[in-house]
Amino acid sequence: MLSPAQLRAAFPVLRNPANRNRPVFLTTAQFHYAFGNAISERESAQLHDAWAIPAPGRPLFEAAFANLASHSPTRVDTGNSARGPLLLISGRQDHAVPDRATSSAFRQYRHSAAVTDLKRLAGRGHSLTIDSGWREVADIVLDWPAAGGRRQADARAGNRDKPGRPARESGGWRLYLPDPGDRRPGSS
Repeated sequence: MLSPAQLRAAFPVLRNPANRNRPVFLTTAQFHYAFGNAISERESAQLHDAWAIPAPGRPLFEAAFANLASHSPTRVDTGNSARGPLLLISGRQDHAVPDRATSSAFRQYRHSAAVTDLKRLAGRGHSLTIDSGWREVADIVLDWPAAGGRRQADARAGNRDKPGRPARESGGWRLYLPDPGDRRPGSS
């Protein structure tokens, strides 16, 4: 279910069903609400001029109606323990993907033994990778693998996270790589 902020951010696309099959261009004001709300209107307008392009409406329609489709293209296997490491970054003031939605997504990965982390940035919006504070985000991303890049074991995940077991090195990433004999019941 989309939050009121997400609905308002997506409304320029979702308001017209024909937008599902065509590109949509956001106005400067729409861009500011959806992407640049945590920065000045001036900086947001500069980002709009530099980065905004007509974008396909289909992904927003698919995400907005994902709970109504039994075979949604937005479905993700959050229990996949064979995937690579995942770092979710949330802007606490993000309107397009609110912090609450990112935190919820992070909780959905709790049953996977694969590395998953969440970094929540206060005072940041959806433009966090392209606005004047992008270096802070880049530093977080670049420092993450060296810092171990792994989440604390969630008590509900049981021993699948193996928190007391040291990680094994793999290609420079410090990861927990499950032993082949550590298969979960029902997996092949």
